[in-house]
Amino acid sequence: MAAFWPANAVLLGVLVRWPTLARPFAWCAAAIALVSADLLTGGTWAKATHLSAANLVGVAVGYLLFMRLSPEHRTLRSTQSMVYFLLIVTLASLAVGLAGMFINPRLFGGTPVSGLWFWFTSELVDYLVILPVVLTMPAWQRPRLINRRGSVLQGLAARQLLPVCTLLLGALLTKVFNGPGAIAYLVPGLLWCALSYSLFATAVLILISSAWVLMAVSAGQLHFGADFSAPYALQSFRIAIALIVMGPLTVATVMDARNQLLRQWLHAATHDPLTDCLNRSGFADQAASSLSALRGTDRPAAVLMLDIDHFKMVNDRHGHAIGDQVLAATAAQIARSLRSTDLLGRWGGEEFAILLPNCSPEEALQVAQRICGQCAQQRVPLPGTDTLGITVSIGLASFPTTPESLEAALAQADEALYRAKGQGRNRVAVAPPP
Repeated sequence: MAAFWPANAVLLGVLVRWPTLARPFAWCAAAIALVSADLLTGGTWAKATHLSAANLVGVAVGYLLFMRLSPEHRTLRSTQSMVYFLLIVTLASLAVGLAGMFINPRLFGGTPVSGLWFWFTSELVDYLVILPVVLTMPAWQRPRLINRRGSVLQGLAARQLLPVCTLLLGALLTKVFNGPGAIAYLVPGLLWCALSYSLFATAVLILISSAWVLMAVSAGQLHFGADFSAPYALQSFRIAIALIVMGPLTVATVMDARNQLLRQWLHAATHDPLTDCLNRSGFADQAASSLSALRGTDRPAAVLMLDIDHFKMVNDRHGHAIGDQVLAATAAQIARSLRSTDLLGRWGGEEFAILLPNCSPEEALQVAQRICGQCAQQRVPLPGTDTLGITVSIGLASFPTTPESLEAALAQADEALYRAKGQGRNRVAVAPPP
């Protein structure tokens, strides 16, 4: 544990990720845990209290500085986040190093400078390799290794595992050809992982790689042609580890921010800003892709065209602001009635298109009737205490097997929609079987 002490970095990461835990009770519990750990490993009461106090000083400095940042920067989700992160962990490590200047001569018989340098480098490496894992850990889901296209790495596909294999090859070369430059053998693999995997996955790989190197050096398995018993040799090596870690971590952070921005742009290009469902082009593209994936499987599908009844009258009587509320409320109600695999798009004006892949004609009719009934039950608030009721008309075109053309399927559903409106609205009309 002397070569790798994760407690401080983990404690700081937990307090930064979940600030509600940073209460006096939590700080007291952390102090008791640190003191107890030192006592259980054979430390004296004086050493345990002094060392724990120094550790908590670093955590407190890091916590106070991190909490001055926005949540986006605290979780390393911006291109500038690494600048703040490096500055904060350096200052937090320096705070521990300053405490080491006073503790090292009194408890270990060393010099103030050696205490400063040793504690500063130890904390800096620990913060750099552990803290990003805690700060970027996905919320409410099991950690997953995700590539830049968002798919989970499955199976043994070579193109997906090549970055990790390159990292393992670098570790093997480090072990076999152990010389002064061997520490750099891990860099290409780490950089490739940073370009290929999610920020969290890259942080985990950096942690594993760095922990392996530090522990191997401590156990005498790696020496890199250096005498680590020489003054400041180990501290210099730790600084080298810290500098190597900064590169892949910065690349991963920038890539994550870039991909997040691309996702936002793609969402804006394919979604309707008022209803947050797919716009016409977005629906057409995704529906065509969905049908293409189903084609050849003999699975059924259905297409619905939906129109809000008397929507022009709503705009004329109550204004466009109320009309916008009606559109948003209707889209939300429809979305609640659909499966995650179904597609909903605003086709134009008050008209919506829906694709139900892998859905039998009977099931599609039930979905359409449920949407029609639930929309009729909802009320849109008006100024004052009044509310506005709305109804929808739906045209349904079902196909026992996947239709060849999305346009033809939409045309059949549209014809059925006009029949539903002609029959009195607030109903579902079914197109004749193809």
